[in-house]
Amino acid sequence: MNLLKPKYKPKKFRAVPTFAAEFLIFAFIFVLVWSAIFFSLNIKVYAGRLAYELGLGANLLKSAKLPAVFADSKNLPDGIAIPKIGVNAPLIAGRSAATSDILEDLKKGVVLYPGSARPGSRTGKTIILGHSADYIIFRYQSEYPTVFSLIDKLEKGDEVAVNFGSKVYKYRVEEKFVKTPKQLQSEIREDGLYLVSCWPVGTDYKRIVVRATLI
Repeated sequence: MNLLKPKYKPKKFRAVPTFAAEFLIFAFIFVLVWSAIFFSLNIKVYAGRLAYELGLGANLLKSAKLPAVFADSKNLPDGIAIPKIGVNAPLIAGRSAATSDILEDLKKGVVLYPGSARPGSRTGKTIILGHSADYIIFRYQSEYPTVFSLIDKLEKGDEVAVNFGSKVYKYRVEEKFVKTPKQLQSEIREDGLYLVSCWPVGTDYKRIVVRATLI
C-alpha cells in the first residue's frame, strides 16, 4: 500500500467554452436591456398598477375627459365610465374592422367594434376595444393608451356605465378571462357587453375579456 498516494483524486473541472460564455453574457445583457426598455415604455402603466395595489386609486391612469359618473348624459358625447378603476373615455364607433382603422380610432378613445350590438341592447354582443399600455408607434399620438390597463381588477358585481345616444346604460360584470386572439370568436358566445384589451400589459400576445350584462 502506497501511503504517499492520495486517497481521493481531485475532480477536474471543464472550462466553459469561450463561445458558450460569450453567448451567456450576450443573452444576459440583451434581456437586461430589453427589460429596461419595456418598463421605461410602460412606466405609466406599472406606476398606476402599483398605486392601485397600494390603495391610492387609479389616479395615475385616470382620464379627465369625462366625469366619473354621467350626471347629464344629454350634454356628453358617447363614452364609457368604470369608477372602480378610474376609466373615463370617449366611445368611438369603429369605421371598419380593418386593423389600421381600429388602431386609428383607438387614438381617440375606446372603440365600439364594427358590427357589434348597440349599447343598451338586450340581445347581441356589444364589443368595446381599448388599449392596455403604451406602444411605441402610438406613444405620442393616442390620448388613451392605458385606458384598459386595470380591467383585470374588475370583479363580478362591479359596474360599468356606457353613455350612448344621450342615454346611460349600466352593466354589471359577470366574468373575465384571457384567451389568444384565435380563441376569442368561440369564447364570446353570450349576449352582453364585452371589454377587450391586449394582455399581458405591454404585449399583444393574448386578449383579456371582461363580460358584463345590462342591469
